[in-house]
Amino acid sequence: MVEERLAELEEAVTALVAVARALPDPNAVTTAEWTARDVLAHLVFWHESFARNVADLAAGRRPTPLSGTYAALAARTRTELGGLGIEALIARLMEAQGVIRGSVGDPTITLIPYRRGSRPYPPEEHLAVVRDHVRAHTRELAEPRT
Repeated sequence: MVEERLAELEEAVTALVAVARALPDPNAVTTAEWTARDVLAHLVFWHESFARNVADLAAGRRPTPLSGTYAALAARTRTELGGLGIEALIARLMEAQGVIRGSVGDPTITLIPYRRGSRPYPPEEHLAVVRDHVRAHTRELAEPRT
């Protein structure tokens, strides 16, 4: 089941990268408050958190999930990743995906933390949640805002 969910996440990330590379203007507004680049930075921020958590678990270390409100984490995303271009964000996304790929199937991992104050998820469920998150934002980027 983990392998199936991981394959689905791989497909979702591949589709996201294709859409991101085809963007005519990464600074165009796609939502009420985010540009396309902001959306990609948001996904990278959360993907890197997932990667850190599963890598820590696979290595027998205690993970350090993100903490704070969603608004505070969104502000942190802009501070940490806001100045990066599309290709730099894609490179970080792919690096995080590689870490996830190499760690999430570890049989010792039974629960993966998401954010402090939130419940942890079994690997299959966490992969499905992340897959759906990536797919939703990919659709958002692929559909021009009217």
